[in-house]
Amino acid sequence: MLRERQGARVDTWLAQIEQQEVSELKNLARGLKKDYAAVKAGLTTFATTLVKSDTWPFARY
Repeated sequence: MLRERQGARVDTWLAQIEQQEVSELKNLARGLKKDYAAVKAGLTTFATTLVKSDTWPFARY
């Protein structure tokens, strides 16, 4: 899911985790759901950031 940016699978994955008996996994699912939009976006979109600054001498464009 992470390497291949398969965010469409996150809903099924979270549902499966919530049905498990392992409390740590349930806590993980609850935590991910608190910022669901960011989790889903992080798993579906690919973004690069280019820093362009005259004050940062290490920037290479």
